[in-house]
Amino acid sequence: MLRPPLTITDTKTVFQQAEIRAEYLVAWLRLGLSGTLLAAIVLALAATEIPVGADLRADDVLVRQLIFAVGTMAAYFLLGLACLLAIRKGRFRPWMVWPSAAGDCLFILVSIWLSLVNTGFQGDYIVVLPTLWLVPVVLACGVLRFNPALQAFIIVALVLGLLVVDRLAKGMPELTDFRVLGFFFDGPPNIMRLVMIALAGGVLVVATYRMRALFLRTLTEAEGRVNLTRYLPAEVAPELARAGLDALQTGSRQQMAVMFVDMRGFTGRAEAMRPEELSAFVTQYRRRITDTARAHGGIIDKFMGDAVMIVFAAGDVPQQAAARAIRCGQAILAAIADWDQQGAPPVQVGIGLHWGVVFAGVVGDHERLEYSVFGDTVNIAARLEALTKQGALPLIASADLLDQAAADRSGWHLLPPTELRGRSAPLQVLGWRTAVRT
Repeated sequence: MLRPPLTITDTKTVFQQAEIRAEYLVAWLRLGLSGTLLAAIVLALAATEIPVGADLRADDVLVRQLIFAVGTMAAYFLLGLACLLAIRKGRFRPWMVWPSAAGDCLFILVSIWLSLVNTGFQGDYIVVLPTLWLVPVVLACGVLRFNPALQAFIIVALVLGLLVVDRLAKGMPELTDFRVLGFFFDGPPNIMRLVMIALAGGVLVVATYRMRALFLRTLTEAEGRVNLTRYLPAEVAPELARAGLDALQTGSRQQMAVMFVDMRGFTGRAEAMRPEELSAFVTQYRRRITDTARAHGGIIDKFMGDAVMIVFAAGDVPQQAAARAIRCGQAILAAIADWDQQGAPPVQVGIGLHWGVVFAGVVGDHERLEYSVFGDTVNIAARLEALTKQGALPLIASADLLDQAAADRSGWHLLPPTELRGRSAPLQVLGWRTAVRT
């Protein structure tokens, strides 16, 4: 059986798509239920002493009852077929589950009303009609939709509908031919009741299986996302949940601020440390960088020993992203300056910042995924960080970044136009000397 695909986007859309998938299953159940009940009617009549022939046609009540049963089953079959085709053609909308559920209730109420009109029973005799036993089947189909509001609607519609039918039937003529009443306790109606009980149980089995499958699928997807976040930055998790891994692997070109941070003299410092001291030192260093980056909305792209690459996605407000990148660079200088080395030489870092277009996405396979940013903007930021080794300015940013941030240039020192490898024209850059606490 073909099923409409389920695409992970946001939570509301996921529920809407899941409801449509549930309605797709309910449509198939309608076809199966109506077909099974029609077959049960034929088999039940064949198993009784009442022949399907001239003698049966003589009893107008039973003939009409059989016609009404076949007619309502056919209408129910058509309801299921209409929903099935609408879903397959992509024309079914989430709001349509409500009239669809109302159709289930209407099927039962109309069937009972026709039986009362045909037999002349008053409302007190509703309980003897086999059609009433379809109520558990409709309720079981409601469970499949896992929508509490919709299930409550079905219950209220059935209860109020039955009360209305009972009230309307009070005005009918009194039952005079009790042979008709006796037929509803004969073999065929009892067989129909057993079939309806079996059908209700079958639908509940399907509902239980489906809910179990959805639960297991949810756990599997959650476990998969947890495994993915072991490799991907935590800041990427919302985008992963919204668009899915495939969209992230496709990647996109977007504007970003890119920052490179590198520690000065790390090799010599590391050689003087015991392994446990070096491990603790690097851990503290990375924690200071990570905490500061996250506080300013930066994404840690990767650590490379004592160096780190941080990106700031433009989002809907590029100016804010650029400004956050500048404040983050200044805050990293302040955090490193406040780091007490207990007699050891103070730690110094160089920071390069640039703004431009990059390719951003997830690369690799499921065994090893990595969020990566590529492009000329990345290369320029790395070369600006390398420039900090040539002078006393620990932070160098491009004029492109400051312009994007509409930053106040007081405190910044304009440097001579810089020739960078791979660029045909010099780049205007500025340096920042003071470590500012933010």
